[in-house]
Amino acid sequence: MLFIYPDLNIDVGWRGHYYEGIAMLSAVLKSKGHYVKLAHIYNLERSKDIIKEISAGFDLVAFSSTTPMFPYVQFCSKIIKKHFKEMPLLCGGAHATAVPEEALKTSDVDYACIGEGEYFILDFLEYLQGSRAKEDIKNLAYKTSLNEVKINEVRPPINPLDDLPFPDRGLFDLQHWNTDSADISAGRGCPYKCAYCSNDYLNQIYKNKYLRFRKPETVIREIETLLKRYPSIKQLMFLDDIFLLDREWLSGFCKLYSNSFKLPFNATAHPEIITDERIKMVKEAGCREIDFGIQSGNEAIRNNIMLRHGSNDKIKESIRILKKHGIRPLVDIIFGVPAEKKTQMLDTIKICAENKVRAKSHIFYPLPATRLEELSIQMSLYDKNTYGEDYHSRSILKYSKLHKTRILFFHRYSNVLILIYSILGYSLTNIFSRKMCLYALDKILCNDLVICFIVAIRSTFMKIRSFIRKIYWINEYRLTQLKDANFIEDK
Repeated sequence: MLFIYPDLNIDVGWRGHYYEGIAMLSAVLKSKGHYVKLAHIYNLERSKDIIKEISAGFDLVAFSSTTPMFPYVQFCSKIIKKHFKEMPLLCGGAHATAVPEEALKTSDVDYACIGEGEYFILDFLEYLQGSRAKEDIKNLAYKTSLNEVKINEVRPPINPLDDLPFPDRGLFDLQHWNTDSADISAGRGCPYKCAYCSNDYLNQIYKNKYLRFRKPETVIREIETLLKRYPSIKQLMFLDDIFLLDREWLSGFCKLYSNSFKLPFNATAHPEIITDERIKMVKEAGCREIDFGIQSGNEAIRNNIMLRHGSNDKIKESIRILKKHGIRPLVDIIFGVPAEKKTQMLDTIKICAENKVRAKSHIFYPLPATRLEELSIQMSLYDKNTYGEDYHSRSILKYSKLHKTRILFFHRYSNVLILIYSILGYSLTNIFSRKMCLYALDKILCNDLVICFIVAIRSTFMKIRSFIRKIYWINEYRLTQLKDANFIEDK
């Protein structure tokens, strides 16, 4: 079996990232004696070996793709079918789970996996071997001979997760990367229903049973196994959507972790669950940084548009608690949701500056089967099957050129703006002086002429950089490159 994982990025030196979904599938497959190989497409140049790889002899080619990366699946499946007409092509991941019919109809992929794939893939291989009927394979969507799409029932979520083998990290060649950190998951799922997030859809198809944690003992055993194989690892990154969610589970894990390791780790939370008790537990266990979502500093946008309920006061309290215990806060923010105005984007900058926190910024992307995708369509801002490059390059919504420039400005320079407001505004103790400085900063940095000028300078620099890359044959991924259907063959 050959996995193809499109993981493209425009950054020079990008080597891709570890993806636990494929690593878990590989572990399950190898435990049953199957041969697994990965084509990790972190730049387009790596595509040139795909046809050669398949020629070496594979029984199944499977993609795992997010929505922004799905154009690569469309492009690559077409090329593969041209050379290997009978090769079965399967697609899983977030995009295929959310819109399996659309994924099959807009690509040359034959089958789609909906939701969790560990047990599905074993059943599906039995079908390919002729011992199962495809109509009986749960989680499967497929094309009929009339080119219609049939979608089978979804099996219950895997529970307990402890029954699964540990992920096959060797598939991603982590040792070659010589990394000093490793990603790990303690469980799956999130109970919240944010309008921009695909977790809401997963909770729907799994009838609110998708949220699960492995036993603390199981997670500890995986970490021990991980450290034996990769002794260079100096810190762990927990990938869970909300690692701090279950207080009782967290207490048991922290006790075991403290007794087993002296290894720092980063984790995730939600402002509503950040309490002195929880933060004290993880701090004593070795936690150094907590990542949680603010998304917007404007309560109306956050509560009414994003459906991420909570107050600014609670966000500020959460940051205060983290700093009190010596844990670095890192906040997620999003710019460019429907109905968001320039001044509301500035509110996001200012809440970060007031509380002196770093931010991970994203440009809003209308993920399929989410309520914000539906709102974007209702507002005539978005057409289905219009895909962007990533969450950082530009807004793919049908905003005016000026508003897209504003979004890019706040996104690209978010931490610079946070620093400016923090030093020149919120650091002042005199209330009158603070208000005057903040007013002046608002007038300067929220001025469209200033915004357009700064973005224009950046755009010029990007064009020069792109030209230099072409001269020296340095990879620069753009979706427009995929329009050349002969890319793989030409290479």
